[in-house]
Amino acid sequence: MIAIFKTGITAENIAYRWQITRKEQDAFAAQSQQRAAVSSQAGYFKSEIVPVAIFQKKGLPILYTALAMGGHVRVGMEDNILYAKGVLATSNVQFVDRANRLITELNKQVATPAETREMLGLTNKGGLNV
Repeated sequence: MIAIFKTGITAENIAYRWQITRKEQDAFAAQSQQRAAVSSQAGYFKSEIVPVAIFQKKGLPILYTALAMGGHVRVGMEDNILYAKGVLATSNVQFVDRANRLITELNKQVATPAETREMLGLTNKGGLNV
């Protein structure tokens, strides 16, 4: 069973589950980026860091690889605004529909929202079917 995560909801899930505000998440992210820059410039972990270039137009091969390896996928316009080479996406629906189609074509199951929440240890706040 493969879960499709829309990136826009990730911060809200973290905020809800761990009681961390978006402001706190942003501050942590900024601090993490600063530390990473210092570590990179100082050469720490040089032998352990392997550059991986992921450009918007390369997102699809990564999606295919994740699916082939049985991993979960995260899709959305927050990561990629191009649906195809030179074609702007009109909404997140296009990405979710494509991931759904590919998962089905690989004879795997798409996790329902309830199954995804269970995998992530989240509760359905407000009883919404989303």
